[in-house]
Amino acid sequence: MKKILFLFLLFLTYVSYGNAQESIKDTTIYANLNNDGIIDKINVRFSIDEKEGGMDYTLTINGNSLTGRFEYSEYGEVMLMDINSGDNFKEIAIVGYGMNDFNDFHLYTLRSKPRYIGEASGVFNLETTGNGYATCEYWMGFWSLKKKYKLIYEGTFLREIEEEEYPLNQECTATDSFKLLTCREDNSSVSVEVKAGDKLVIIASDIRPMKDTGDYIDDYSYIWYKIKTSTGKSGWIRLINFQEKVEGLIWAG
Repeated sequence: MKKILFLFLLFLTYVSYGNAQESIKDTTIYANLNNDGIIDKINVRFSIDEKEGGMDYTLTINGNSLTGRFEYSEYGEVMLMDINSGDNFKEIAIVGYGMNDFNDFHLYTLRSKPRYIGEASGVFNLETTGNGYATCEYWMGFWSLKKKYKLIYEGTFLREIEEEEYPLNQECTATDSFKLLTCREDNSSVSVEVKAGDKLVIIASDIRPMKDTGDYIDDYSYIWYKIKTSTGKSGWIRLINFQEKVEGLIWAG
């Protein structure tokens, strides 16, 4: 997949330093954002919130301004994207970087004034081939989920496309017994009983479930995974019911 299309025509970068000694680049770019033959002036000013943490920014296009905020970022960058090369518009991506590899992307477009169209948060990257879609990778603990976004409403809104299932190919070995169910319902019948030593392949995930544990919302623990055994049988199970009963998965983050 082609990397984000950088369309920098001209930029001036001003650098300041925060307490974390990370650079914050206040950036000015000149580009034709809406194919009207007029060069637009895009300026983004970043400022670290020393009291509350995070980073604020102000986007100004041709004198019209919008403000935004990254809760966990320490420095920022500005990129131009062309998510749909078939329309007349370019998108502005303001990127917030933190202490890890997970970044936040805030997307804007220009109509009569600058307009916020959507975001991708906690992802490794944001890429497009100009076909009206953007993709990014989101870390799920032991595998990387490829999220997909579609530019809709004539380029004024970026919508995440949620799939019912996402494919995986993660091998592991059971260290204890557990049951795989016929469908994604806690009271559904048992499809197969896994025993310690069984070789398994996690082949799909349904990331939609969320359950309130009482203290916090835990997205990961209640996600459904489809697991196939060495005999070819398969079934569904929530992560919380097998996470401590397998080995071989590489956990990070």
